Amino acid sequence: MRGAALLTCLLAPSTCVFWSFPIFQFQETLLEQLRKPKITIADLSRPPEEGMLLHLVFLSLMKFQHEERRLPEPWLVF
Repeated sequence: MRGAALLTCLLAPSTCVFWSFPIFQFQETLLEQLRKPKITIADLSRPPEEGMLLHLVFLSLMKFQHEERRLPEPWLVF
């Protein structure tokens, strides 16, 4: 057979360890977290107010869904 080969791929086993950090354990109630959110900025090229604005947008969306029992209809503005 021309061009035939027998290959064996060996991978060394690896172990992943996940640590539990106390920083991820919230001490405040959900209401306190909603009133004073701790926003972590992941993209430093964007303005810091953007995280708070997104937080406000999602809170408004949740309020609308709770009051109207539906999500808003999509719309497009030109």
